Amino acid sequence: MKNFIGFLFTLAIITACNTLYNTDIAPAAIFNAIPESGKTIDTFQFDASLTQSGSVKNKAYYRWDWNRDGIWDEEFTSLPVTPHRYFAKGTYYPKLEVINSGGLTDTFSLEIKVDQGYSAPHPSFTVTPDYGNIKTRFVLDASGTKDDEDSITNLRFMWDFNNNGEWDTPLSSNPVTNIIYPDTGKYEILVEAVDPRNLRTRATRTVWVTNINPKLTADFSWTPEYGNTATLFTLDASISYNPEEPQALFRYSWKLPPLYQWTDWTYKSDTTLNFSREDSYDLELRVKDTASLINYCKKNIRIYHNNLPPKPKFIIGCRRGNIRTQFFFNSWPTLDQESLPSSLEFRWDFDGDQRWDTDFSKEHKIYHNYPEPGTYKVYMEARDPDGLSDTTAQFVEVSQWTNETGLIYDQRDGQYYGSVKIGSQWWMSQNLNFAPYNLSKDYITKFCYSRFPEDKVAWCNIMGGLYNCYHATREDFYGEVRGICPMGWHMPSRKEWETLVNTVGGWDQADKLLPGGSSDFNALYAGFMEEVTDPVDGGTKTVYKWLNYGTYFWSFNKMSNPYAPNAWNITLIKDEKKFLPGFSSMESYFSVRCVKNED
Repeated sequence: MKNFIGFLFTLAIITACNTLYNTDIAPAAIFNAIPESGKTIDTFQFDASLTQSGSVKNKAYYRWDWNRDGIWDEEFTSLPVTPHRYFAKGTYYPKLEVINSGGLTDTFSLEIKVDQGYSAPHPSFTVTPDYGNIKTRFVLDASGTKDDEDSITNLRFMWDFNNNGEWDTPLSSNPVTNIIYPDTGKYEILVEAVDPRNLRTRATRTVWVTNINPKLTADFSWTPEYGNTATLFTLDASISYNPEEPQALFRYSWKLPPLYQWTDWTYKSDTTLNFSREDSYDLELRVKDTASLINYCKKNIRIYHNNLPPKPKFIIGCRRGNIRTQFFFNSWPTLDQESLPSSLEFRWDFDGDQRWDTDFSKEHKIYHNYPEPGTYKVYMEARDPDGLSDTTAQFVEVSQWTNETGLIYDQRDGQYYGSVKIGSQWWMSQNLNFAPYNLSKDYITKFCYSRFPEDKVAWCNIMGGLYNCYHATREDFYGEVRGICPMGWHMPSRKEWETLVNTVGGWDQADKLLPGGSSDFNALYAGFMEEVTDPVDGGTKTVYKWLNYGTYFWSFNKMSNPYAPNAWNITLIKDEKKFLPGFSSMESYFSVRCVKNED
């Protein structure tokens, strides 16, 4: 018996599953309406969500005939819910047809009673033109207003032209009106539409009123048509016109560089202008007619480059030498914005007698010897391919002595130094002025003398740089130390300094190392710098001393006492003929002279 009951239960499940998954079962259409009855102003929601599609494998699709007139008003859709509104009173029998994915259909219909309802109008209006000026007559047209129950002939309209709460027109059946605004500005226009049952609705639109007259053409030209920063341009606005007032007298205002501010109104139609640099500039004009309406014009002018003469500059290998020295002059630093350096030409007046000693040439480097001692002003004139030129000058000093001299080129930074042979030694005849380009790879600190904060004098170019002994020697104190000297040269030792002293005649012959002295060593009173503790804030500050009074030169010899970080140096004091040797703190900043390596 139990087995039979189990069989019947299994058979029931199989039958139910076959029914559930059978695609030949028709759908069961049903829907309801919310609300069940209503008025012509109501929108009904028709909901067919409870419709059965026939089986789980089928999908249902829905379409509607709202008036049951045999004409389907909606196409099939998978959405079971849809809205609809009846605009006329009556009894309606909306019909639903459902089709499933197996092609089987079913329909359903119910009765809907719709009573008459009344809704307010739906006002809409246009403004013609969209914008205008204080002379424009704007036409406001509300003929596009709709009403669900009444024709537009049964509606009335009134207008508030600036939406300030006060009606500017009474109620009227005419949906069209017009307005001229006396002032410029932004206006919000309000219309109210009223139906026979006194139901009313409002609508707004915005209109801009300007002082622009579109029929007035503002225009100008300029002469010459092209130019550069040296050109004086004339701007002429007399071509501005108004076809409605061909003989009218206009007023003009300009907005021009560099201030770009509108000028005062004037009856003068032209103005002049020049430009400080080559660029593209906007030029603006406004024109005012007899009704005080205006219009604008904006144009762009391109200012081209004004060819300028070269900026002459030259390097002197060494400013001090003697009557045997071949002074070296290099004009490669000369710049010209329009021309390549190789296209420039140069000529030289070596003694400042206002007579050129050379013709123009494209050679940038030249040597000259002065047979007589003295101070000479050297002039150089640079000329570009267009014939524009400029001149610069520098001084050289020539001593009466005949020591053998030379020229050093430091490939590290492109600087030149003079050299002189004193006895058996070759010395630099000016102080070192080296500073590495990349401090991360070559950390050398160079200081330039400064008399006061923001001293404008480039003292390093005159006196050379100031270095502490650690950087000057690169902390190498054994053997022959190159330090920061150029290739082939090195920091002098104490012994080499003593050899120089003996060569010039001893420790009381220091004046022979000064400019004009017989050695042509040309020592300058370059001063020195030291870092001291500020008594006010306890910080470190730099102090410069002895400019034009004394000078110190480093050697690479360090004291043997490891607790005394001092190095040997030699000092020259103004008005004293003696050399003053001694040891100084290696953290002081002194001048550096290099001596040539022995062959």
